[in-house]
Amino acid sequence: MGRYVERWRRDPDHSPHLLIGVTGSPRDRLIIGAVNINQERWCLARPDRGLFPIPTAGPNDLDAFELRGRRISRDANLKFGALASQFFIILNRSGRVIGGAERPSS
Repeated sequence: MGRYVERWRRDPDHSPHLLIGVTGSPRDRLIIGAVNINQERWCLARPDRGLFPIPTAGPNDLDAFELRGRRISRDANLKFGALASQFFIILNRSGRVIGGAERPSS
């Protein structure tokens, strides 16, 4: 994620708005939490052992937009890898992948 943070510091309005945690296999993926991102606090994000903390803004129950517990369609074809650099995907509003992990080969 580090390659994006500097850009988000300069232009926080174009940084991600929502952090969503997922679990499960690609066939049975589930949202386990969703929080808003405090875009103005990217300037405070400093790497810890090579990983950047994401400045969140709640809600405390990790259920922004009541997304927790919802299933992700298999048709979304979201793929993550085993390396730290493949743990995240950045989507635009229409759901198109615009950054994050390179798609691992299947």
